[in-house]
Amino acid sequence: MGDVLTWMSARLDQALTLEDIARAACMSVRSLTHGFTAEFGASLMATLERLRCDRAKTLLLDTDLPLKTVAFRAGFQSDEQVHKAFRRRFSLSPRDYRARFATTRSEPA
Repeated sequence: MGDVLTWMSARLDQALTLEDIARAACMSVRSLTHGFTAEFGASLMATLERLRCDRAKTLLLDTDLPLKTVAFRAGFQSDEQVHKAFRRRFSLSPRDYRARFATTRSEPA
């Protein structure tokens, strides 16, 4: 299952479905979801969202990219989707997260 996690992490900017991930792992969706949850203690799609949130956090803190660009680079389909995921995970909006935790800001070009 570690290979599945690595495969997903390398493709966060792509729209991934359970079927896509199962096909890449040469497994049925049922076997994949059961095995993944058994090994990691979280569902595959919840883990995918966590990975995307982690990527978005990095982009928010290390760049001055607009939220819409951050959302798409992290694999979210819209800035609204990343906003909802951040609220669920961190109880903050992405904008508030950036304002609260960014330590260095690059000057605009």
